[in-house]
Amino acid sequence: MTTHSDLQPPWDSTPGSQFSLNDSLMRPRAGTSFSLFQKLPPELRNRIWKFSLPQQRLLKVTVTAAEPSRVSTSKVPNLSLYQEKNRLGNVISGADYFLRLGSTDTNSPLLYVNNEANAVVQSDTILIYVKRDEDEVHFADFVHDALAYDRKKKGILHMAIMSKKYESKIRLPMDLSCLHSRAKAALASTLAGLDSVSLVHLYPTRTLHQGLSQVLLRGGKPDDRLVQFDEASPLKENLLRFYRAFPLWASTATYSMLQTDPRSASQYLELTDAAHDPRSLIRAWRMLETAYNIPPTSDTKIRIWLAMGEPDERQQISTLYQAFMFRQREEQTWMRLLARGNFYVPERDPDNDDALDFSEMLNAIGFWSIPAEAFGFVPEVDYAEHRWGRLGAWI
Repeated sequence: MTTHSDLQPPWDSTPGSQFSLNDSLMRPRAGTSFSLFQKLPPELRNRIWKFSLPQQRLLKVTVTAAEPSRVSTSKVPNLSLYQEKNRLGNVISGADYFLRLGSTDTNSPLLYVNNEANAVVQSDTILIYVKRDEDEVHFADFVHDALAYDRKKKGILHMAIMSKKYESKIRLPMDLSCLHSRAKAALASTLAGLDSVSLVHLYPTRTLHQGLSQVLLRGGKPDDRLVQFDEASPLKENLLRFYRAFPLWASTATYSMLQTDPRSASQYLELTDAAHDPRSLIRAWRMLETAYNIPPTSDTKIRIWLAMGEPDERQQISTLYQAFMFRQREEQTWMRLLARGNFYVPERDPDNDDALDFSEMLNAIGFWSIPAEAFGFVPEVDYAEHRWGRLGAWI
């Protein structure tokens, strides 16, 4: 699949500062040429090419109807789809959708080295061919086609879904009545065979302000949901929290997983304002599994990714310079707030001397990866209808 991202930031960078985040393997280095490389055995060259590929990537793909005005309002599946086969001999959907790749720096430099290196990249890449003259689009069609175009016949093994601030923004194909039987079968098979599930909880904001957080005291019952700020409630105490603790989300596709933090995450989860409760994502995923009648994914395979980022997708952070400018603007706003005295004097500030080690992560670019079990009990309710408590309020 060949894509082009037109999501360019509005500001300019100084020469030499447009280094992509986490691009150390892609930067040219002096003295790295090896003239005898072509004389190495093919098996060894192949291993070297594969070693040069990014080990961890997050590709943000938006599946959209090619012509929304033509999308049928009928919930009856279009039986004219799933009639054609691709060059691998597999049936494809033929659905009228297109893909928008929101990640940056997705093309491996190996694509432009030689045919041998290009073949290595192609062997690990699922190619999706789309048409514009058919009917309705579903996420399930894309999952089906990902499997149909995979030479290894594995399809998608690592899946991530993202929510932005509100649980109502979580879009998952729960209604099976409008899906083609092949799409339903492919999606059910893919969900059952996933190696990992990442639930991305992104809180868009231009500046990381100070806010109020709500914390359930130990006396609360497990099924008590968080509610809006209420001074009269005996189940909560009010605590200040700095949003600045959140890492900053970047649009670059490659990332590196750092070592596990030995500190307990529970105290920070209780004090961190994440807009709505991230457990709504977990519940949405469980409802998706139930809809397709597949066994629940083990909690050990599910991670919650927490981060903050630009609300405007046209200003995505993809370079070190852009990240620097975002942090600079945030720092200026933060200092203005401090000068105005934006504090709730009666409240206790958790960012005290005991949390200095935590404050060292203020400038992190990336995301927190937290195991699902760290969030505890997840109510068995409709994720879209349940009023999940907001974990804080803007000042």
